[in-house]
Amino acid sequence: MSDALIAVIITQAVVVLLFSSLHYWVEPRKEKKKHRKEVLMNFYSPVYAALVVRGKMHINAEERNGRPKPNFIRIISIEAKDEDYIDRRWIEKFIHENIGYASSELVEAWAAYVSSTTMFGKVDHKYTEALVKAIVIEYNKLRKEFGMSYDEDELRTGYPNIYAHLRERN
Repeated sequence: MSDALIAVIITQAVVVLLFSSLHYWVEPRKEKKKHRKEVLMNFYSPVYAALVVRGKMHINAEERNGRPKPNFIRIISIEAKDEDYIDRRWIEKFIHENIGYASSELVEAWAAYVSSTTMFGKVDHKYTEALVKAIVIEYNKLRKEFGMSYDEDELRTGYPNIYAHLRERN
């Protein structure tokens, strides 16, 4: 065999190996990472932001009125009349319409939450808390995965930072 033929065979083998590794290993990983980033930005970030804004508004309103800080369940369960995006029903509709982005833990928490809703729209507090914790934990987990700033306490407890005073009770 001539040296030129050996060089062509080796070159072709290297090209096939590179193409195969790119096609079967690199690209799927890039697509998965891209999808996870999309999940964070299009699902978990808006829901997390709505929960935090909702909680902050109610905590500030309670403090302005001289009442003690409300508890976690009361904040996320009451109906907000101020803005659509912080209304409990907006959050529920957003989750329902985008459930395909949700982790299996969030899907389970969502199913329990929805099935516990009474015909009067009331939800058992333990299901509300489980739903919020699933959102907060997954949000921080994804931020950590992408090297973004995240809150270790939120990741561990599932409570947003604005409810830090409640962590001590649990």
